[in-house]
Amino acid sequence: MENNKSIVMRFKKVDDKKFSLSVNEPKDDITEATIKDVMDFIVAKQVLEPKGIGVMEAVDAKLMNVSTEKYDLVL
Repeated sequence: MENNKSIVMRFKKVDDKKFSLSVNEPKDDITEATIKDVMDFIVAKQVLEPKGIGVMEAVDAKLMNVSTEKYDLVL
């Protein structure tokens, strides 16, 4: 079985639409405060402009743990 972690951060863009940014394999000791600091930095410095539209607000973030189990169906 394979386990994958990722952080999904959602932002509100200037056009009032949402934009998601995923970061795969974050450090095990990542904290909510660190994620918030990174998101606030992205908004303050206008690091991202998806499709030329700036982000104006951090909305939320999720730490995702996905387990994948592969089955060999060939007998």
